[in-house]
Amino acid sequence: MSWQCLVSIIAMAVILCMAWVYVEAPISFMGLSHFGFNYPGQEEYVVELPVNEAFGTASTRVNVEAIHDVIIIISGTTESAVTGIATITVRARTTSEAKQVAEQLTVEGRPSGSTLYIEINRPENLSRFVSIQPSFTLYMPFAGGVTSKTISGETRIAGIQGDLTVDSISGDIVLDAMPASVTANLISGSLNMTLNSGMKNVYAKMISGGVLINAPVGTGGSVNFTSVSGSATVR
Repeated sequence: MSWQCLVSIIAMAVILCMAWVYVEAPISFMGLSHFGFNYPGQEEYVVELPVNEAFGTASTRVNVEAIHDVIIIISGTTESAVTGIATITVRARTTSEAKQVAEQLTVEGRPSGSTLYIEINRPENLSRFVSIQPSFTLYMPFAGGVTSKTISGETRIAGIQGDLTVDSISGDIVLDAMPASVTANLISGSLNMTLNSGMKNVYAKMISGGVLINAPVGTGGSVNFTSVSGSATVR
């Protein structure tokens, strides 16, 4: 092995270590390995399930985990429930196996402390060749906090006035000017958001991609940005 090749290997190892340190991913590190993994030759079946999960009296936050898109919007209603649609792609060795698994899936809300966890309830002892890949469009009746994790696809959150924590491996994150604070961890993709006068802070960590933050006159708070190779623009 030439010394040039050895240097390249060492440099790549350093970059991967930096990626591990700076951003809390990949899939297993984000705690999303329970959705399974893709394998060559898998067939798929798609099912849509309604979401209608009531809040407990102490719930002030929603936690949602997905593989694809996450869209969360304040509904403006007085109902004390998270509503919407979960679109779930099931991948398996055959279409019939994927369909059989999909027909057993349900969406459940699990309250824990002040957080309502929106979860996919799936059959036990699934084959390792089966993966479950949800995306969500959700409507919240209140402006509390949100924690969102996704592998790929877009994360779009609007109207949330509490604290936001958003993790994404690849895909864009688009936020409006409502949150009190934002913590964003990305491998690649972009973060696009607008600050507001009451915002406390924005923390963004990424490997590659860009951060675009619009800061109107009178905006408050602070912005902290860490990246291996990426750019941040505040305007």
